[in-house]
Amino acid sequence: MMGSLPTDGDSPYPNEFPAHEVSVDAFWLDRVEVANAQYRLCVEDGVCNPPQDTGSHARGSYYGDSGFDDYPVIYVTWYQAVAYCSWAGARLPMEAEWVYAARGPERRIYPWGDEFDGKRLNYCDVNCARPFPDRGTDDGYSDTSPVGNYSSGASWVGAFDMLGNVWEWVWEWHYYFEGHDWNEHPNSIPPNTYRVLRGGAWDTNKDHARNAFRNWFTPTDSGDSIGFRCAGDIASEVMPEIQPSTQGECACLITQ
Repeated sequence: MMGSLPTDGDSPYPNEFPAHEVSVDAFWLDRVEVANAQYRLCVEDGVCNPPQDTGSHARGSYYGDSGFDDYPVIYVTWYQAVAYCSWAGARLPMEAEWVYAARGPERRIYPWGDEFDGKRLNYCDVNCARPFPDRGTDDGYSDTSPVGNYSSGASWVGAFDMLGNVWEWVWEWHYYFEGHDWNEHPNSIPPNTYRVLRGGAWDTNKDHARNAFRNWFTPTDSGDSIGFRCAGDIASEVMPEIQPSTQGECACLITQ
């Protein structure tokens, strides 16, 4: 089930309506967001361009600093995310796949259930230098955190950081749900100005930290809270062509 009902969580937004059922085939999804060390392998291979900035919001040195190898890569455009996933033998997840991995058949509001818990994700809490912090929670970070750091926030299939840490690019153009058949192949949806991002980030307020929340940027945009994870079609017992050295937390199987 994609989208929101009026009774779901805090202040659903117009682009979340109407709630509607979508069918997806079985697929693979990375258990964690793509980390700096993983992305750097693609750069060193001559396929990927480096991130647009090598720092982070609170750190002058980030990408290329071994101390942050297991932190999510940021400052990557949609095109850079597509290039990396292709290099890794994968692709960006479809929006419906991302939603299914995050909320499951029970249509959870958050990956772990229907009650918000600020200690299960990296979001804008007391450490956050944005104008809308949740002063009642301390998640331990004022910026990005290591991928897979919040085990208690894992989704029903064991995928980490589906909410918080960094926004994640997905494949689709951004449209309101009304007026489109979301059971069609995403490539049949006509081009638009914006691509969809999912999952919130370290600078996301509680209102936006929900499985149903949809963000959008132009595909050439990047930022200190934008990253991604990869997905793949079920063609074998493992995601094709991905080796442990390039995808340490390779994938989790999402069943139909």
